[in-house]
Amino acid sequence: MVIRSLDTKKDPYRPKGDDEMVLGPDVPYLSAIGALLYLAQCIILDIAFSVNLLARYSSAPTSRHWTRIKHILRYLRGTADMGLFYSNESTNAPSIVGYADARYLSDPYVGCSQTGSVIHHIRSTCALPVATNTPTILNEDNATCIAQITGGYIKGDKTKHIKSQEIKVRQIRSSDNLENLFTKSFPKCTFQKLMHGIGLRQLCKQLNWSMQNQGEHSRVL
Repeated sequence: MVIRSLDTKKDPYRPKGDDEMVLGPDVPYLSAIGALLYLAQCIILDIAFSVNLLARYSSAPTSRHWTRIKHILRYLRGTADMGLFYSNESTNAPSIVGYADARYLSDPYVGCSQTGSVIHHIRSTCALPVATNTPTILNEDNATCIAQITGGYIKGDKTKHIKSQEIKVRQIRSSDNLENLFTKSFPKCTFQKLMHGIGLRQLCKQLNWSMQNQGEHSRVL
């Protein structure tokens, strides 16, 4: 959904340039950002990365940023039937599965990195069957980070659950890390794969498929 250029001068999400004008009060940029931030944090997870990028320029938005806001609004209109879908089919998966990662220098203009995480804990709260007495799985694609945490090089109250095996850190491929949806820009095919991974579906099609093929009742958010 978000396409960025490696050339910072051509990046559509770059800060205001010297030759650009700041939007006037007649353009509801701040109102749009506020509404989109609520959706990104609470309901529509797949727009989080692009909305967070645009929110950085709330103090000096330009027509270029406003154009990106309108792109997001058109995307929302075209995906109005998308939602989180969780099947009630029995599974041996742990009750809590997490994905964590960080992108180094995700904002090249101020030299900041960005972190993110995805936690799958909805099944038990929706009274769906889950495996019990299993450790929480935390997926990470950085081998050095995993070695430092599990080897005790990183110590603190936040890592004590890993030492006691309440949390098990597991290495996965970077392409399978669902957290990338919130810290990186991707082409359409990769973006759709990550959306599917966190549970986003076209609900009408998914429910029809479930009833026709399995006859199951599922929880939809």
